Amino acid sequence: MSWGAKDQDEERRARLRGHAFEGTPRQIVEAMHYIAFWQENRTLGEYIDWLGDQVERLEETPLKVEGATDEEKAASFIDEMLRT
Repeated sequence: MSWGAKDQDEERRARLRGHAFEGTPRQIVEAMHYIAFWQENRTLGEYIDWLGDQVERLEETPLKVEGATDEEKAASFIDEMLRT
C-alpha cells in the first residue's frame, strides 16, 4: 500500500488495529499518541522514536524513520509502516 506523494501536508487515511485515522501524517501520529497508554509524558518526536523502536522489536521489521521536525518524522514513520 502506498500513499503516493510524500507531501507531509497531504491528507491520508489509515486503519491500524481497529482504529481508523485520517489526516496529515502528523495528525495521524498525534491521534495514535493520544490513545497510547503511558505515553503522555513523551513529546511527539519522542513518541515516534519510541514507537518505531517498538515496531522494530516486536515485529522484527527494520524501520527507517528520518526527519528533523515532527512533521517529517511523522510522514517518514507512516510511509515506513505502509511499506512494511
